[in-house]
Amino acid sequence: MEGAVKTVIDFTPANYEKIATGKRTTIRLGRKEYRLGGVDFTVEKANCEESPIITDIRYTRFNKLTMQDAVNDGFASVECLRKELQECYGRRISDFDEVTIVRFEV
Repeated sequence: MEGAVKTVIDFTPANYEKIATGKRTTIRLGRKEYRLGGVDFTVEKANCEESPIITDIRYTRFNKLTMQDAVNDGFASVECLRKELQECYGRRISDFDEVTIVRFEV
């Protein structure tokens, strides 16, 4: 698909650093229409050197996230993940907010 726009996922510096220690998912607020395959990661809008690939995308409500989902995203608990999302999105995250779980390989 020549000319296709590649998916871009932006990370905070602290969240991006977790990739080096095994983070292989990112959980985003809302229903994101990412595509399987190549993706560009950015940190504060600057491109990163990795060539990650999205291998799975799933949608759920925040209250359906498991402890394993939080750990896979680099957090000690679902509540720690909620606090991070609230900080990133600048609003309260309810149990019924939809989230997108993106699994990737680097």
